[in-house]
Amino acid sequence: MAETMARADLPRLPTALPTLLVSASARTRSEPAQLEAKDVKVQETGPPQGPLQGEQPSETLGLTKERAITLQLELMAAYGTPAFQKQLHEIGRRYGTSSKLRSELCKLVRRIQLDIIPRYGFDGSEEGVHSMLRSFKALEKDPDIEVNDVAIKELLSLEVPPMEMNEKNKLIARPVTKHRIMDLLRVQLIEFSKATFQADVEELKKCADYNSGRVFNPSRPMEQGFEDPDGYYHLEGRAELALLVQTRLLPQYGFAPSKAGVQDMIRHCAPFVRDPDVANLLDRVNEKLGMSPAACHRFRELVAQLS
Repeated sequence: MAETMARADLPRLPTALPTLLVSASARTRSEPAQLEAKDVKVQETGPPQGPLQGEQPSETLGLTKERAITLQLELMAAYGTPAFQKQLHEIGRRYGTSSKLRSELCKLVRRIQLDIIPRYGFDGSEEGVHSMLRSFKALEKDPDIEVNDVAIKELLSLEVPPMEMNEKNKLIARPVTKHRIMDLLRVQLIEFSKATFQADVEELKKCADYNSGRVFNPSRPMEQGFEDPDGYYHLEGRAELALLVQTRLLPQYGFAPSKAGVQDMIRHCAPFVRDPDVANLLDRVNEKLGMSPAACHRFRELVAQLS
């Protein structure tokens, strides 16, 4: 989000995802509808690995705190994707307060759970989900597990205050929590990290070095000492390059696919940038946009003043 953000033209901010969902609440604006623990269950994870060869998944399989948190994080990553959130809110709009709302939400969440929990030794079935929940019981009072549980509930919530219309007249919820802001940033980080995008950023930096007269040896254009002393806080062409990605991503979070939408997104994220997790993620995004660590810090301080 370097130059893009330095001039309020900033690239979109990508998320750290929470962890486990022992019970998830899904609420519509007109009537609360909760997913019971028996309906939606999540398991903790460690390094993805299934049961040993020849070994049947055990209902009494114990989860260490580390594996439980890993599982939660994997579930949160899946629940936080734009595709899942789009399906979630489509269900909320389609079924509203009808009796079918809960069953459709459970089906959506269960598909994710049954795909993930076998990597942690649980059977990919309803019984496997119940077994995973029982394993989490011993850890339910752990503060880290509890925090992740709350985060998962937020990701599965249909009650999101500010709602706006996009071009296709579909309601898109803007991020209103730390975890959704991090999701917004993380999605951008993933796109900006791609090799083709990074190659374009390096070309912009190389052009800036040549145009400024800092590079005198064409055979060593990236030689140390010839880089921008301001850490590429300003980089010609960066805002336009980032916007090519942001026009695809911003509408998924309720922002217009334009420079004005980028500026709006930056202002929307400003209240969260003092949080260490958000700050770290924002800096990583700006590094992918070519900024030095010092320039990232400078940009972050500027954004913080917008709140």
